[in-house]
Amino acid sequence: MTMVRTILLLVFACISMSSYSQSTGGGVYVFERAYDANGNETKDDGAHPQKIMVTVVSMFGCNASYLEYNHIVGMWPSAYSAMTFNHAGVNNGWHIFRLDLGMMGTNFLYVYRDYSRVRVAMSFYKGKFYQYRKFIEGEDINTIPTR
Repeated sequence: MTMVRTILLLVFACISMSSYSQSTGGGVYVFERAYDANGNETKDDGAHPQKIMVTVVSMFGCNASYLEYNHIVGMWPSAYSAMTFNHAGVNNGWHIFRLDLGMMGTNFLYVYRDYSRVRVAMSFYKGKFYQYRKFIEGEDINTIPTR
């Protein structure tokens, strides 16, 4: 009888935990356009990375990590230098992630529901935010500063 209870408990635990399984989305994104604080498209000022990596992980909550590509040395930095954003809500299909850095201010990361677009609004961007689109493998991107 104890063996049956143990097996039933194990089956119940497996069924319960399957609903909490980890899901991951995101990828590598390239710069697409810049917006001002009112949402109007503006001229690109070059004050942003050309290529970023965003990973969204959902397990007992939802977090997103943000990593900038260093085109000068041609490599991604260590994953330990990634910024981790906490899920703050959803609006019009955009998942909103927030990172509070004390005196440096609040940073926002917006990920579209199908992971095709990402918007980044860092506190030091002075009201601007930048939109990125999914990177297509083999695609050539402009890594030259625009100024």
